This record gives sequence, structure tokens and C-alpha cells, in this order.
Amino acid sequence: MTNPTGSSREEARAPRKKASDRVAEMLDIVDASLNAGRTANFSMRDIGTAAGASRALVYAYFDDQFQLLDAVLDRHVELLCTAGLETAVSQGTLTQRCAKAGEIYLRHVAAHGMALEIVLREKPVARQLSGRARPFRAAILRRLATMAARELAMGTNEALTLVQLLAVIPGDAGRLVYEGTLSLDDGLELNERLMAASIDSLRPAPAPPVRADRPHSQP
Repeated sequence: MTNPTGSSREEARAPRKKASDRVAEMLDIVDASLNAGRTANFSMRDIGTAAGASRALVYAYFDDQFQLLDAVLDRHVELLCTAGLETAVSQGTLTQRCAKAGEIYLRHVAAHGMALEIVLREKPVARQLSGRARPFRAAILRRLATMAARELAMGTNEALTLVQLLAVIPGDAGRLVYEGTLSLDDGLELNERLMAASIDSLRPAPAPPVRADRPHSQP
């Protein structure tokens, strides 16, 4: 048996990954882990192993798991911005804004999973984040809450609670599409119908018409 030459040994080695490719791979692994485990808890060692690298290499790119989570969520925020979420919550009636924003978020979850929601719902973890995700989510909810307070004659806190509850609709519908138990078309139809029905049920009843006094008959 002949020994491979130095040149052939070099050719047999896997090409070294660029730093940007290595980082993207790690983010993909964390994203998949979040959706599979439905939790923001993970080991940096496990991420390194899944990426075919050492834990030390993961730490070479990210100081800790929170910085890694920030990078994952920032990627989702960028996708939502590109899809027009900020514009959707700024134009039209409350129903139109909620329906369009819900559609964008539903499509996002259906295509990319629920990493944003999984991480942000774990308050001890979310409080450690310093990326775009928390302020972005707060700004979206605040815009919708301002419109809800105006249209539905609600107080600020009541309106914010309402839009937080409404946000569950596209999130859950998108998750079902992502998991393959609901079609995208059915999910979009469900989102639009539930958004409209929920908002309409809370509209103040119109004031009764004012009856004009009938003139007294003259004797």
C-alpha cells in the first residue's frame, strides 16, 4: 500500500470553513434546538459538538449563550422588518393592522419557527438579552395598543393586554403550520377571522339616538 503524498493528504482534508459560515451554522443549530426543545436552555458544548467544533471555538465567537441567542433573534427581527411588519402596524384601522401584522408573523413562524416567542417568554433569559428582539417586540405591541385604546375606548394597560393576547393567534397558527398539522391557507384564514371577530366583539356599543322632544299641542 502506498502512502498518500502531502498534496493528496491536503486534498483529502475538509476545507476550512470561513468565520461567517461557521457563525451561520451555529445560529442554525441554536435555532433548531430552540424549536425542538421549546426552551432557551442549551449547552455551549452541545452547540460546538453539533457544529463539529469545540466549546472553545463557540466561545471564540460568542461570549456566552445570551450573546448567541441575541444573534439568533436579531436574524429573525431582520426577516420580519424585511417582510414589512413595522409598516403593517402603522397603516389602516386596528383590524387591518392586526390582520396584516398577524399574517406577516404567521408566515414567518410557518417558515422559520418560533425562536422569538420561545426565548422571549422565558423572562429570566429574556432579561439578559441586549439585542434588537425585546425593544422591537415592545415597539410593535405599543403601536397596536395605541390604536386599540383609541378605537375601542380602552385604557392603556387594557389595550396592551389585548394586543398581547391577539398576538397569540398568529403565533399558534404559524406553529401548527410549521409542525405540519395545519395548511398555510387555513392558518391565514383562521388568523384573519379570529382577529376581526375578537376586535369587533370589544367595540363600544353605539350610543342610542337622541330623541327630540315632541312639541306640545296648542289648545
